[in-house]
Amino acid sequence: MDQLTAQERKSALTHQFWLTFIPAIALVWVGVSGLLSFFVLETRWAIDGAHYARVEALKLADQLEQTSDDQTRMARLYTVTGDQRYRDHFESILDIRNGATPRPADYDEVYWDVVLAGESDATERDETTIALLDHLDRIGLTNEEKALIQDSIDSFNELAELELLAMEAAADSQFAEAQQQLHGAIYHQRKLDAVLPIKQFRDTVSHRTSSRLQKLFPRRSWLDVWAQAFIALAAITLAIGIFVSTKSPVLNSLLDSE
Repeated sequence: MDQLTAQERKSALTHQFWLTFIPAIALVWVGVSGLLSFFVLETRWAIDGAHYARVEALKLADQLEQTSDDQTRMARLYTVTGDQRYRDHFESILDIRNGATPRPADYDEVYWDVVLAGESDATERDETTIALLDHLDRIGLTNEEKALIQDSIDSFNELAELELLAMEAAADSQFAEAQQQLHGAIYHQRKLDAVLPIKQFRDTVSHRTSSRLQKLFPRRSWLDVWAQAFIALAAITLAIGIFVSTKSPVLNSLLDSE
């Protein structure tokens, strides 16, 4: 085969350089895309975390309000019937809420309905004990949100003290006084004092998590777009490299000569 001229060899070496450089650039684009894809995944985790925190916070706030409704029901049943089991249930609800007694398995909004219907044993418990407020700590509340829940718990405990006084009156056969304590203006005011912080807590959590999600969704979208864009750049760069290699007669001649 004829010897290549110096100019042809120089041209071939230039082509070789580009054929090395182009795949390297493509790898850089792939690496950038991979990094952006990681940030996309991280953002998705953050979105899932925000959704989880919101759902769990609102669920436990509902549970706190439910425990008070269940306590009031047990207190009223006791003052009407004098049945000790209702007072025992009342004290169990308070102990579970404050973490003094392990939480029952499947402790949801219908748990005490099932117990009162005789279809479940109220003595069945999980092994761990944890106060309701500690459950909320695990999902990452702000100091303002913790303060609202604590205000609500304190108010519910004050309401429980009134209900205990009513049950004591019923135990002394002062049924009219007991009914008045559980249905009078003082009861309703204490109930309102307890539920207002819960409402504010729900509004605060919803606003905070919604604001965070409004920032995360666009971030995920543009990261996703850029990740795909760099993948496309890598594909285009490789295509250029292939085109250059197949359309370079000088380089092909050099390779054949070697």
